[in-house]
Amino acid sequence: MSKLLLALVFSLSVLGGICRAQYEVLKSREGVVLLSKKPGQAFSVEIAASRQLAPVGMDSAPHPYFMVDGRFLQVMTVPFREFKGDPTTGEEEILQRHRRYEAGFHGVEPENIVSKALKLRGGSPALFWSFTPAQVRKEQAFLTFPAKGYVVVFGSAVEGKDSLANVQKFLLKIAGTFRPYSRPVSLKFSADGRYEPE
Repeated sequence: MSKLLLALVFSLSVLGGICRAQYEVLKSREGVVLLSKKPGQAFSVEIAASRQLAPVGMDSAPHPYFMVDGRFLQVMTVPFREFKGDPTTGEEEILQRHRRYEAGFHGVEPENIVSKALKLRGGSPALFWSFTPAQVRKEQAFLTFPAKGYVVVFGSAVEGKDSLANVQKFLLKIAGTFRPYSRPVSLKFSADGRYEPE
């Protein structure tokens, strides 16, 4: 755990305020809390790690990336309007439309995507889907779920001896910590590691 904290402290001190306008990375008991301060897309998620946790590319990427115990993690949000999502069609259709939009963006034919409808804690719909792009040759995996007016996307990849099932568990664990806020907030941590918006 001390190596994890060293990597985390170094990474956070190097990052300073690079993504401060839209995202903030805060140390927590188990790893970090990622806090989105984007108006209309404010939320927090906890990212836990047992060995290694480091933000990656925060100075050059529009969305936060992390290496979590050797596994890549991307966190992003996509407003419904970006993929012409219509909230009146239902949450499952919103997720399917977003998946088709992303497939087109990556140049992947719909028949080359494996997807599975899931439920998050509390019963909210989610979609876990994956594909292997020709140029990368690593299976890319995504867990998506709707929030108010946007889709939350957690992305990862199946590397080495990892499995798609393990990546799914990893992304579902993070999704289980999702907390939306009606406005951008700051967080106040208690001595026991819990946090609340200020």
